[in-house]
Amino acid sequence: MTTLTARVLLYGGSGGSDTSAELVGTVIEAIELPGQVRQQVEAVRADARAKVANALDGMLGIDVGEALLTAWSTYGDLLRVARRTAADSTLLKTVPLVAHEAGTTYHPRVEVLVNDVPQGTVNFELSLTFAVDAARLDLTRGAVVAVRSGSCVATAELACEGTPVARPRSSELNLPGVVRLNRPFVLVAPQPG
Repeated sequence: MTTLTARVLLYGGSGGSDTSAELVGTVIEAIELPGQVRQQVEAVRADARAKVANALDGMLGIDVGEALLTAWSTYGDLLRVARRTAADSTLLKTVPLVAHEAGTTYHPRVEVLVNDVPQGTVNFELSLTFAVDAARLDLTRGAVVAVRSGSCVATAELACEGTPVARPRSSELNLPGVVRLNRPFVLVAPQPG
């Protein structure tokens, strides 16, 4: 199963060079570089935009599933159960999640250098929101170890210096019956003892 990344969610495609090319083209056209960089000759501006777009492309390899787990780490009921299972390593609890939204925001930034001299920083904001319905999480030892079926729609938005770079895009995450995590997602560190 291919990992859904923020890059694919925003720009579609396979996640390979086709997706990256779409992202780079869109970002090059949309971003405004800091004032000092704008004053450079056009060749430098084009080169800087391409480098900023390529750096952002690398940063958008965020696994959407990991982002959802990060968003859930702020959910109060989940943290209470995680604390209980962290205190008693024999417990395995299933937490039903009522229909809810969770989200997380990333703030990647790219430093622009011209002849190795810093010229400014280009700031991005990647927002991922998740509309979840009827999912259940299995927890033990303070960590999520499995996600049980439900439905989830992920939405990604990308802005550069406060200006939208890509229109919001959504995709339904196909959740099979039970997804056992390759590595537990720790919410609360287990208690010694």
